[in-house]
Amino acid sequence: MGGGGGGGGGGGGGGREERTTTTQLLSHPDPNLFHDSLHRRFAKEGFSVWHAGRHSAIVSHLAVDALETIEYLKGLGVVVGTITNGNSEPDLVEGWEGVFDFHVKSEDIGVGKPSRSVFDRAVEEGRKCLGGEGGDMGEVGGWWVHVGDDLVKDCVAGKGMGMRTVWVKVRTTERRADF
Repeated sequence: MGGGGGGGGGGGGGGREERTTTTQLLSHPDPNLFHDSLHRRFAKEGFSVWHAGRHSAIVSHLAVDALETIEYLKGLGVVVGTITNGNSEPDLVEGWEGVFDFHVKSEDIGVGKPSRSVFDRAVEEGRKCLGGEGGDMGEVGGWWVHVGDDLVKDCVAGKGMGMRTVWVKVRTTERRADF
C-alpha cells in the first residue's frame, strides 16, 4: 500500500520514526488497529501544527503601532482585553505574551459575537481587573470602549450594551510619530 502520508509529521524530533509507525498502522491488514484513538491523535497533531502556524502569522497582520498603542494605554492604567469569535490565544503570539489583562473566546461561552453573552463575560472579566468596580451592566458605557473590525458583530453589538465603540476597518501601513 503505497503512500498514506503518515499524518502530522510536525512538532519536533522523531518525525521520520512517527511517520513510519503511522504508515505501518494504516497499512496493517487488521482494520481494528485503526480506531478512535488514532483518529484523535491525527486530529490533535494536525490541529497543533495549524494552531502554531496561525499564531505565528498573526504578527504580520497586525495594524502598525498596535502593540505600542496598547502598551501606552496600559501605562495610563487602562484595562485592555480581547474578545474573539476565533480560537486565538494572545499569549501564544510572539511579542504579545502577557500584554492583555483578560481574554474572552466565544468557544468557551458557547456563542459568538454579536451575542450579548460574549460581551457580558468580557465586562465581568474587565470588572475583575478593576477590583469589581465599574457599576452595573446599565452603566457599562461610561467606562468601556470596544474596538473591533466588524461593524455588526463588534460595533452594533457593543452599542447595544451602551458601550462606546470604535470601528477599525483599514489596516495602517505607516508608523505614526506619536499617539
